Amino acid sequence: MRVASAAVLIALVAATLMWWHWGFVLLVAALLAVAVWELRNAAARKGVADSWQILIVAAPLIVIVAYALSTAEPLTARLGHPDPAGVSILLLAAAVMAVLGWRLRRGVTGYLADVAVSVFTLGYLVVPGLAVVWLVASNRPVAFLVAYVACIAANDSGAYWFGSLLGRHKMIPAVSPAKTWEGFAGGVLLAAVAGVLLGIFLLHVSWLWGVAFGVVLAAGATIGDLVESALKRDVGVKDMGRLMPGHGGALDRLDSLLYCAPLAVILYSLMGLLPGGLRMP
Repeated sequence: MRVASAAVLIALVAATLMWWHWGFVLLVAALLAVAVWELRNAAARKGVADSWQILIVAAPLIVIVAYALSTAEPLTARLGHPDPAGVSILLLAAAVMAVLGWRLRRGVTGYLADVAVSVFTLGYLVVPGLAVVWLVASNRPVAFLVAYVACIAANDSGAYWFGSLLGRHKMIPAVSPAKTWEGFAGGVLLAAVAGVLLGIFLLHVSWLWGVAFGVVLAAGATIGDLVESALKRDVGVKDMGRLMPGHGGALDRLDSLLYCAPLAVILYSLMGLLPGGLRMP
């Protein structure tokens, strides 16, 4: 069941990314909505009630609108070619204002905690979702997404192998008892190797950029995994949801990918691969 559910998700991602980018964006939007619900359930275990009614609409809607403004030329022409990044920021701000107002109906008790979790949800899910949309709407969506996901997968494999064989020193046992510094080093090493190969043969950048790409994403993937582990331990659950049999919920599968998406956008921009991004000589 674990293998079958993973195969279905991989097939959906691969098919939409290769042949129907709108389908990929809609899949991302759906997963974000599921992740909002999972965070809502986790917060409820701590007595916190976020504004999930707003969030479960705003999270997918913001990424869909951002992609539409980035790619749908007839639509953008009628709207006067608005800046997708600027519109996304305004939509995020509007969502924050909406949750602040929506929560007023329940009075003042617990107001700060409730709105804090709602705003956290927007930052934790929607900002990385927008980063993924930026990559999909770029001039090389398949190459950018494959490279970023492959480095994270290489990190996961290296951390598992080195941690299993050599792991002795725990990283943060209170958060993740299984993670070791030896596993972390192995993950960084394998991700750096993957970064060099992907950088040279897929992204067409120097091997130094490939090393930087792999190392930064390996560190980001590890932190992203630890962040999600901290959330689960805080609320006392093993998995954030049951979306995929044998794999847990959407957040259990997306933790590292979400955390690393903005990092990938920054790195691609610094490499000069994303038009309009930052560029270093």
